[in-house]
Amino acid sequence: MISIKQLNKSYKVGEITTTIIKELDLNVDQGEFMAIVGPSGSGKSTLLNLIGCLDRPDQGQILIDGTDVTKLTNKESSRFRAEHLGFIFQDFNLIESFTVFENIEFPLSTILKQKNTRAKVESILDAIGMSEQIDKYPDQLSGGQKQRVAVARALVVEPQIILADEPTANLDSLSAQKVLELMKMMQKKFKTTFIFSTHDEKIMRVAERIVTLQDGAIVKDTKEMK
Repeated sequence: MISIKQLNKSYKVGEITTTIIKELDLNVDQGEFMAIVGPSGSGKSTLLNLIGCLDRPDQGQILIDGTDVTKLTNKESSRFRAEHLGFIFQDFNLIESFTVFENIEFPLSTILKQKNTRAKVESILDAIGMSEQIDKYPDQLSGGQKQRVAVARALVVEPQIILADEPTANLDSLSAQKVLELMKMMQKKFKTTFIFSTHDEKIMRVAERIVTLQDGAIVKDTKEMK
């Protein structure tokens, strides 16, 4: 599914160059439920952004289902993200002028051009316990509710891969449990691949594979069935 070879990424600020990812190799199979962990600054979020075509490496190759995404144009990258990838960010990225329904329905109707989407949106809202908030706006929701909407928006298009940067950081224990249960269901039903950047012990406990980064390199890779 994902094959990463000799990946390097640096950022330059003034005269100082900081290497974030160093000659990283990683293979991820379809349907894995994987957590990327490590201290702040270890390269977790940068690696997610590179896999998600939100940033480009200085060197190396990222193959996703046979496509080298490092060679795609900006337009091709945008299309690839829309068709294959789902994103969940810590800061929600909801459209403030859209209702909960409209935020979740947006990628279905606008990007994938699907019609008659209400039943699908209502189903996923029910699964995460948000049915009563369907017509509310983001400024009427708590932080945890906003994150659940962001999760639902990523899952509703049934992408091959979901990249999640601290997706449970703003959730209470019960909400986090519901979200993780929904993700596990998606993994089993559709063989969706989940890759998390996280410090959350709740995610680490359900992850089938934990990859530990330190200074931009993999220092530990454990895999077990759960």
